[in-house]
Amino acid sequence: MQLINQVRSVVQRLAPKGWAALMAQHGLDLHAPNLAAELVRPLPHIDRSLPGFEDFSPQGKAAIEPGSIASSLLYHALASPDVYPDPPKARSAEDFPTLEELDVIENYIFSLARRKLKSFKDPVIAIFAYQYRAGARSPHRRHAEMAFSRAGIAHVGTAPMQYDPIRRGFWVAPIGTASGIAVMPARYGAFVAERRRPTTSDTVLHSQEGDASRVFLFPVHKLFVGDECLVDENISELLFHEFHRNEKLRRVHVAGGLSLSPGFNVNAPPFVRSSDQLVTLQSVGASTLLIPVPRAALVELARQHNAASGREEIIHFSVPPANSSNRFADSSFDIPPLTLPSGNDGRSAPEYVHIRTQVSSTGETVDINRLPDTAFDATLMNGNYEAAHYLDGSCDGAIGVQVNSLSKSPDLYNGFSMVCAPDFLPLVDQIDVQLWMEARGLDKNYFNQGHPDPLCDGRDAQPNPSLLHPVDHSDGAFDRADAANKTVMAVVGQAPAQSGGTGFQLRSRSATTWLPDAASNVFEPGWDTSMFGDAKGDFYVNYGLGSPFPEDAKLCAALNSFWPAAAPDVGRTFGMFTALPHLDEELGYHPRHPKVVAGQAESGPGWDGEFGPFFSNNKKQVSFSRLKRSDYTTRAANNQIGPGLLTRIDSAEMLARMDGYRDCVESFHHQIGSRKMVRNTLLRLITAERVAEWSARKDRMDTTLTGPGYLFVFVVPKDAPEQPDPTDNRRFTQAVLQRFVCQLTETLLTSRIDNKPHETAPRR
Repeated sequence: MQLINQVRSVVQRLAPKGWAALMAQHGLDLHAPNLAAELVRPLPHIDRSLPGFEDFSPQGKAAIEPGSIASSLLYHALASPDVYPDPPKARSAEDFPTLEELDVIENYIFSLARRKLKSFKDPVIAIFAYQYRAGARSPHRRHAEMAFSRAGIAHVGTAPMQYDPIRRGFWVAPIGTASGIAVMPARYGAFVAERRRPTTSDTVLHSQEGDASRVFLFPVHKLFVGDECLVDENISELLFHEFHRNEKLRRVHVAGGLSLSPGFNVNAPPFVRSSDQLVTLQSVGASTLLIPVPRAALVELARQHNAASGREEIIHFSVPPANSSNRFADSSFDIPPLTLPSGNDGRSAPEYVHIRTQVSSTGETVDINRLPDTAFDATLMNGNYEAAHYLDGSCDGAIGVQVNSLSKSPDLYNGFSMVCAPDFLPLVDQIDVQLWMEARGLDKNYFNQGHPDPLCDGRDAQPNPSLLHPVDHSDGAFDRADAANKTVMAVVGQAPAQSGGTGFQLRSRSATTWLPDAASNVFEPGWDTSMFGDAKGDFYVNYGLGSPFPEDAKLCAALNSFWPAAAPDVGRTFGMFTALPHLDEELGYHPRHPKVVAGQAESGPGWDGEFGPFFSNNKKQVSFSRLKRSDYTTRAANNQIGPGLLTRIDSAEMLARMDGYRDCVESFHHQIGSRKMVRNTLLRLITAERVAEWSARKDRMDTTLTGPGYLFVFVVPKDAPEQPDPTDNRRFTQAVLQRFVCQLTETLLTSRIDNKPHETAPRR
């Protein structure tokens, strides 16, 4: 079938669902008898004042611009998550394009370019993860544009993937009333790309020093089956392949030094698992989805046939006694990093290993968390018991393609695929926090540990060299001698920002992403990937992350460490530092929380199965969860961890909280005569609430406060040992030295220390 006939089918389905009425406002007739001519006809007036069209490329003049996604009005209307049919109210998913229909429009746009393979300069064929983005998230942030990266990030889950046509993307909540966390795929396509150093015609998101001399791959033309893709060519097949591997458990023993109990084979599954146990590929027209395999739980006990016993057993290992270097927070086994030839720290094995599920001599499991304090501490300190291994579905891999029947065969570049922990903040992008810091002149030490560099900034490492070529397993997936593989994490555009683009500020969003600008470029060990290396250089690997990943997630979310945009920050749950404040309801109301006792809120755990902090004893004490008693691994195994209310937080909301939190902390430090920065403040945030309208609040300290805002209540704890909670050994209390209340709107900040008079001042 000719592409125009496929396009006509898409248009005929969508036109009566409000799209014909919407496009008519731009002078486009979706019912035109000669649809092909109508789509390329210059439109007399494109109304960019209509919602969602403010960021359509200023160079766009027609519904379809040959070879240019960004300048094609029809594609923008269908693909932008900010555009709705007319009228926009009461629309269902059936009123929006499917991913397959968007793929058809993409192919048609490139077919009209009428390019020949020989017309490209130094062409290669490369796999890119790609996504159409609104102007505030595009590579140049001037107008809406397609964003590309040679690396993609998918996320594990406990339910099948959900493509939400209204969002024009994937979503973490399962379909209907199903519970759990939906897996989040990454979309890949095959493109003719030009291998070169950047020119003035190229866009690199958040370009780095030295980029002018680096080699990138820039996509210029999408490949699809048929004779309309390239002039004088007839592509008979476009076959995608993948290879993925998880070898965390093997690495724990061969590189981490832990002794494995006799009878287990460290070179067999599940110590090493490959593609068929981890991921699947699903065709979407001329593109493909890399989809993690949904599992009953985020983590599960590892089992293998034991040659010594002759039966299947829970895989277990001997826990060494504690010393100064092999425990973290008393309750996780810590494998120290290695210094690489580059001078960086590298992870040859998972940094943290779960050791709190004991395996008895009869093969039964014992939850060490249930022991009283004395026995709990002694067991973890003394070691010399058998602990169970857990599995997670994270891995890394490569995406490749076979393009059959081309007249010549350009070099092929595989895509790098990372399958990672769930995205607990799916609408918050790492790069937004980095740009927030840069805009405010904050140094990278604003956060307690690490900094928010996005993974798309990575330029010094290459993909895991042990990954096999997805088409030919006798070869490696990536050529370490090729300089282009050091820019694999970069996010690039198809074209530079067009003249007249206005630039777009961050605003509320509903679309998720699978590109590296939403992940972290700091590896201690990292959240989405980690780093190892050898004499030839550093490389990205999955096996440096925690085993299983929730063991690492707890510690680093609690320490506000290394990925402050990509993962939750629960430091205040454990009485520690915070920089990305989550609200009380997001962290969970304890049954003894004052709001629960007063009947103003229902008790329930937060996203991580924990309960947040709260005031007790007439606000003279604060109750916190104990870090060493909190076990994200067993909670994940019991399906007690999920994004929960965190899914409603987007970058705009998160940065608004961060601005308010920073203003409060610095205001109080000024009042008490201290110049300490946010990253090392003595203040501990106990209460965090969003206020819909301050004028309706009886606790408003100043009548000038009106409109929406936040309430933050801090304390400085007394310098005294924490006291165990006699009713719950998972919690402790601290006495309050001073209490600080901060009420703020977008423009005003009212603060009070203890019972002193309040002060109101404009926010910066």
